[in-house]
Parts: sequence; C-alpha cells; structure tokens
Amino acid sequence: MRPSIHAGFESTALSNWFAVSVLTTYFFIGAVSAEILFESAASGPTQQVSGSGLRVGSDFYVAVNFQLTETVVTGSIGGHFTDFDAEAPIFGAIVKVDGMFDFVRVADFTSPNLLGATLIPLVSPSDNLSGNLRLTLEPGWYALVFGSTRFGATGDGGTFDNNQPNGFSQIHTLKPSTGQIFLQASTARLFVESEPIPILEVIVDTESLFLVDGDLMSFRSLQPPSVSRQNDLAWLGTPLSNALYKTIDGVTTTVAREHSTLIPGTNDTFNIIQSRCAIDNESVTFHGGIFNSLAGLYTHVRGHLERVIDTTMSVPGGTDPFAFPRFNRYSSIELGVITFFGNSATSSVGVYKWQDGKIDVVANSSTPIPNGRGTFEEFDEIVAPIENGVIAFAGHNVTEGIAGIYRTGPQGLEMVYDNSVPLPGIGFAYAMGGVRMRDGKFAFVAATEGLDDFGIYTDANGPVTLVATFGTPVPDGTGTFVLFFVPPFFDGRHVAFQGANEARVDGIYTTILGRLAPIVIEGARISGTTITGFTENLGAIQDNKVYFRAFLENDTRAIIKASYPAPPGDVTDDAYVDLRDLARLGVCFSDAFVAADGPDCADADFNGDTDVDLGDYRSWFECLSGPGVKSVCGY
Repeated sequence: MRPSIHAGFESTALSNWFAVSVLTTYFFIGAVSAEILFESAASGPTQQVSGSGLRVGSDFYVAVNFQLTETVVTGSIGGHFTDFDAEAPIFGAIVKVDGMFDFVRVADFTSPNLLGATLIPLVSPSDNLSGNLRLTLEPGWYALVFGSTRFGATGDGGTFDNNQPNGFSQIHTLKPSTGQIFLQASTARLFVESEPIPILEVIVDTESLFLVDGDLMSFRSLQPPSVSRQNDLAWLGTPLSNALYKTIDGVTTTVAREHSTLIPGTNDTFNIIQSRCAIDNESVTFHGGIFNSLAGLYTHVRGHLERVIDTTMSVPGGTDPFAFPRFNRYSSIELGVITFFGNSATSSVGVYKWQDGKIDVVANSSTPIPNGRGTFEEFDEIVAPIENGVIAFAGHNVTEGIAGIYRTGPQGLEMVYDNSVPLPGIGFAYAMGGVRMRDGKFAFVAATEGLDDFGIYTDANGPVTLVATFGTPVPDGTGTFVLFFVPPFFDGRHVAFQGANEARVDGIYTTILGRLAPIVIEGARISGTTITGFTENLGAIQDNKVYFRAFLENDTRAIIKASYPAPPGDVTDDAYVDLRDLARLGVCFSDAFVAADGPDCADADFNGDTDVDLGDYRSWFECLSGPGVKSVCGY
C-alpha cells in the first residue's frame, strides 16, 4: 500500500496514618474505566501518602453493604487504597447478606454466603485498585469485604477519607479475631465494576536484570515482541548490541546477536538485526545483515540459523538479485514455511514463500488480479500472513482502481474482499492493507481516496464490521480517533490496536470485552510510574492476552503483557471452555470448603471460593463451548 497508515490498625474510629511509598516495576493493575455497578464514594485525589482512613489487613476487615435491583455480571471489585507493607496483596470478596444492616460474619467465609474472592496488589502512593471477580448477582443485598490472611492475602494497607460520598453507604469494620462489628463514619471508596480490569505484567524492562541463557543482564533498549499461538515470544533487546531473543515456556535464549553471530553462508557476523520478527512453534524469522553490504531474511528453525533470502540471490523467475528484503516490514512463519515481500532493482515488489530452501512466487506484477482487471501493480508490504498453508496479502492496481485482499486457494489466488463493495463507516476504499489472518478470519485497515479517513475492520464474528474509524469516539476517553498505527493485532476473535485522539493522546484498545475498550492510555499512572508513550505499529494479541511495548518515566522501556481473566470454566486459561478444563477439574476436585491444593488447582478454582467442587463443575458446564468455539461466558 502506498499510504503510510499511522493510522489503565486497630481502632473503632478513624485513625491517622502515614504511608511510605514503595515502587515496583513488575506487576501492575491497569486503570481502565468500566460501568460502575456500585460505589460508596466517588474517588478523591489519588497518589496520596498520608491522611486519615481505615486500616485494611489481618486485624480489621473493611466492608460495606450494597443493594442490587436487577441481575448484573461483575467484572472487578476494589477501592481507593494505599499500601503499608511492600505491596503484598489484600483480598476482596462479595458475601450474600439479608439486608442493609445484616453485616458479614466470620462464619460467612466458610459458608455458601461467600460468593467469590480475589486478590488486590497494593501500591503506594494511593490509587484506585481492583481485582478481577466475575460473578452473576441476582437482585438483593450483598457485602463488599476487604482484608488479609484469607485467600492467600498477606497485605496490610488502608483506605482514604478524601472521597466524595455517593449517597448513604454504611462503612463498617469486622474484627475477625472476635467477630465484633464497628460502624464507621468513613468516606472510604469501595466499588464494584461491570468489566474485568486487565492485569499488566512487565515481561522485561530496561531498569532491571533479566535472565537470558542462564545469565543476568540488563538492556539499554527493547522492541515489542511477536507472539505465537502457544504464547511464546520473540523480541529484540540491546544489552551491549542488538540481539534477538525467544522466550519458550518462560525460558529465554538468544537467537542471534550483532557482532558475534555468524551470518549463514558467510564468514561475517551480523551488524544489523531488525525487530520485526515472527515466531511459530519455537521457530523465529527476522531481517538482518551487514550495513550497506548485505541484507537478508533469516530463520532460526530446526534448532539452527538458515538463510531464507539475501541480496546476493536472484528474484525467482529472473536474473536480477533482490534489492533488499524489506527491513521495515514483517515476515510470517508457520511450521517452518516463511512468507515475505521482496523486489529487485528492475522489478516491482512481489510476495514470496520459502520452504525447505526453495522460494516460490505467491504473486507479483505478472499475476492476474482475481475477479479484477489487469495484474497487480503494487502490494501492501506490511505483512503477508500464513495459516494452514494459506497465504494472504493486500494488492492493488491503481490504473484500474482496484484495491483488495487476496489469499491462495486450491484453484490459485482468490479474492477475499475488494473495493467493489463499500465498507461500513468509510464507503468505497482507495487502499487496503495491514492484513491479519487467523482461523480463516481477517482483520485489516482500509483508507478512502485522499487518505482523509481510515477504518479498522474484522470479519471475526461474521460479515465485515467496523472496529474504529476516524470520528469514532475514543472509548472511556475524550474526543475521537484521528490516528491509527498498523497493522492491528488479531487472533481470529479479537482485535487490538494503538490509536490516538485529537490531542495526540495514545492508547492501546481492544475488542476482547465484546466492545471497543481501552487497555491502557498514555499518561496513566501504574505502580507509581507513568506511561509516557507506546511503540508505533507493533504489538500482538493471543486469546485474552495483549503484548506491547510502553515507554515509562525516566526513559524506561518495557515489554508489557496485559491479561484479562479467563472466563468461568476456562481452567487452562486459553480463552476456551472445553474438555481440557474438565480434565483439570477432575484432578483438583475436593470437598466443599477444602482449599484447592497447589497453584494449578488454585487456577481450577475459577469461582473464587477457595475450593474446587461442584460449583466449579456447574460453571464449567454452563459455559461449555468447545475447542476453537467462543464460550457464552467468555470475551
């Protein structure tokens, strides 16, 4: 495509306290807006280190009763908290009560009145902090309770009294050692929200040591990762010089390093390694070479480096060497088969496939356009994805006014979409590109003539639908989108992308929740630091996880994974509810109120009541879908 698309104390009364700030860079709770189902108070100023409030810990639990008048599905619970004890978590729970003054009792935590619980990591200075808890609540009375020494919580923190009360909410404390209840004249903010909050985890950053090949090292810079279906990562980092790494099952090893790794077929070492890599089944492909001398595409497949193409090799069907494999574009890999763009000095760009040392033409300037007129004049060079041997790409014939998305099929090339049919939101497209393909579904970007409007589209749920276009209101933000960065991230069901509003405030957005929603926005404070920006164009999504690079304060760079909680019944955390989850439930099954044994079984306790019993089986059955089928309970 020609256009360049840039297209979050023991007391019966109030007690004053002072909190010391503790900063960590490893585990964040994102601050993303959702519908508030209940809040005792609107938030006062956050980032506080001292003030009055209530202690939340092992000696006293803080609670509030609330009433629902209709059935709701919760996503998260939390409050305006601060940390006293090195960011250890507190618990949050929802307990069934009989009315406004039927307060929670200690015995409720070992009875069916306990409906669910979650952990909430604390930070200092103060912030509105949440833990994910997905429950269906019928009309009636409930209690929100926060404390420690249950559900694995060991934290010690407090609330603030700088919030604005939202009507009357009777804040009270429970002393678990005696069972006493104390009414409090507090303006603590405790809330229930309708949507899960993504947990943001730093995979690696430039301020910390990271284990690679068994050695601890630090990085001067980082580039965003590629991700496989198995949630394996490939990413570029710079300790002393650029090096490409892959993380498989949590273990990171070096693929290639500048100035030390030999270029296949030569006696020279790489002095350029580019970040736009791809990973599949532990194999990685990347661009690299020698500056102003040799440019190539290489793969780490079958345990060693191989050359795919370089500037000493001829374009298939011709005698001219490749001018250069496109450093600023992606390649794709599946089971050792690689797709890429390339051209010679005298020929236009083509789409090519490499397999077992042999290169074939997928499409070039001699290829007739399916369902169109003439041959391809141009290709969108961002990415040509491959899946189950099918290769997709976007191509154009400007002379004939044709722009479309195409794929290989049993009878040759076939048209998937073209601009003979108007797209929702922008009408007839002038250009299409940024193609992503998964499970036979597509996500892509289209632009109008004059490039005055862009749209992100997907057919993940049937006919092509608009995800966002210029003029789409920024969800949970201000203004409308005026800028997108492509390609979008896509896993066959969900889309994610980076976009910006008129004020050039960038954010990462996704459709995981069934609607367009922000994951995190530039300027958000997380764990005592601020996100100051993101990397243009690059990121990945797989199931309920989104990966991207962010810039933090003090010129820190970090690769971040945003994880949404698995839907009920999804024990294996792959965003499907199927027989694999049932197998885990069978291994972990216990009597009611008997704590789940081990971390794997803790994952099987997806209803949050600390045991794996018939309640978990019931949720699994009600949410059962199947491999590759979206659960009715999922996102």
